[in-house]
Amino acid sequence: MKKVLIPVVVFFVLVIGSIIFFVNASFQIVQYGKSTRFHISTLSDGATLTVDHNGVTTQVIGRNIQRVGWVLDISDKERVYRKPDFNEDDAIYFHFSDSAEYIIAQDPEDSDSVYILYEYKGKKLRFHLTGYRAWYWATEAVSPEGIYIENIVIE
Repeated sequence: MKKVLIPVVVFFVLVIGSIIFFVNASFQIVQYGKSTRFHISTLSDGATLTVDHNGVTTQVIGRNIQRVGWVLDISDKERVYRKPDFNEDDAIYFHFSDSAEYIIAQDPEDSDSVYILYEYKGKKLRFHLTGYRAWYWATEAVSPEGIYIENIVIE
């Protein structure tokens, strides 16, 4: 009896563990989207978004904020569980006034892919996104020239 019972119990524990893992992963992606929309919405209430990229610090304003929000909240991304390798000097560092931090970095192995790293109140999430010209839109939206309106360069 024990020879049959032990494998069955181990099988059920593995199945339940897998279900919990995948439900948690799905929940984290949904919660990330909600948090990102929250951080972007605080900008309409007078909060600020400053960005460091290529040695230039800018305050993103106007419709450029919407483009940044779109890039950060693209739903077609995959969760990454290890710290990705990327060029930290070329990455874009987003600083929301509510202390949320995002990093977008180009994937060195694929020019059409980016890593998105998120940190807020001790929670750290990492994602990999392919397509959507995310790197292009992010760099254009945070540049001093912006896409729709000039951003404010902070000295």
